[in-house]
Amino acid sequence: MKDDLQLWTESADAWINSQGERGDMSRQFLDPFVWEILGDVTGLSISDIGCGEGRFLRHLVDRGANAIGFEPVAPLREVAKSRGLEVHDCLAHSLPMKEPSEDWVIFYLVLIDLESIDAAMQEAYRVLKPGGKMLIVNLHPIATSTDEQFWERDAEGNKLARRVEAYGEPRGVVYSWAGITIRNYHRMLAQDFDSCLNAGFCLVKLIEPVPPVGQEFMKDDRISPNFIIHVWQKPIDAGG
Repeated sequence: MKDDLQLWTESADAWINSQGERGDMSRQFLDPFVWEILGDVTGLSISDIGCGEGRFLRHLVDRGANAIGFEPVAPLREVAKSRGLEVHDCLAHSLPMKEPSEDWVIFYLVLIDLESIDAAMQEAYRVLKPGGKMLIVNLHPIATSTDEQFWERDAEGNKLARRVEAYGEPRGVVYSWAGITIRNYHRMLAQDFDSCLNAGFCLVKLIEPVPPVGQEFMKDDRISPNFIIHVWQKPIDAGG
């Protein structure tokens, strides 16, 4: 069976085509929530972990951040670099910074690609300045708990509820769509939180993004949230 890096490398071209300038529908929905959290990033040191082809990293730079990306998938990394972005070849658990230097570390729909996040959370904590923050945007564990048929429907095919299956069973599942084949990992929310807490972080914000009543765009997320956003902080009195 192909490993995660092989799957991503083979899917890179299709992935790049799916994102465009604004990102796919999920990212168009999520970006406003993310920017509200980040606020003014002018002059801030920000690491975008798993930055892919550089879409969000470019927006950070355009808004004045001292932002760099980290991406192990070569075709994605080269596209990001071709856009004038600083992107390094490394994994989330092995960042090159020798001292705490970052104001923010961002994992934007990245943790679903990692079988275990413990080492990545410890590394994020290490490179953040005291008081620095980590932003995690992830698929909601409710959404990753069902491998095949997501929805319960009525006789007319209208969506009624989202199915939850084997929620307490961590696992990797290969998904294929639009020329993309990758593996996502399901974990209980408590497991992700334990990894962050054990690394030393304090939780400062938790959001389950849903559209307002009456908005058609991403309206299914009102039935069951597809995403979850959490913000963690390295204590101000923490050592390096």
